[in-house]
Amino acid sequence: MKKLALLAILIALTVGPVFAQRTATLQIRGIVPESLAISTTLTDTTMVNLRTAKAMIIGSIFINTNSGAGYTVSITSRNGGFMNNLTTGSTDAVPYTLSFGGNEDIDLSSSIQMSFKAENSANLEYPMQVNFPRNDNTEEQLSAGVYEDIIVVSISVV
Repeated sequence: MKKLALLAILIALTVGPVFAQRTATLQIRGIVPESLAISTTLTDTTMVNLRTAKAMIIGSIFINTNSGAGYTVSITSRNGGFMNNLTTGSTDAVPYTLSFGGNEDIDLSSSIQMSFKAENSANLEYPMQVNFPRNDNTEEQLSAGVYEDIIVVSISVV
């Protein structure tokens, strides 16, 4: 019986290492680069009849991004929300506000920033509308001439 037990121990010692388990760990990583694509139907110059215009869609901005944190839209008016008469010596100016991204009557007296969440941010369209608040005498108060302002829109991922 002792020989049989000794034989079993010897078999276990020699066969055991043959069935020993060995493991390897491997980590796999991938990357999806951040993207931001912008297109627009805005033109360099949009003409508006200031005698009759109350609101006018001047175009749309289309945004497509995969940023998980969303994106920021910054809008700046060179003349602080006024279209100035370009006639030499004229001080006439027409105030206006902007509608963009669900925000109505945006005051452009200073630069503004709007943050948008990343939800459903593929091929979103944001119409841009210029609004002209007026009183009853606006038509009579405007001098003839070309009125102008420059709007700069910047879009960046967060």
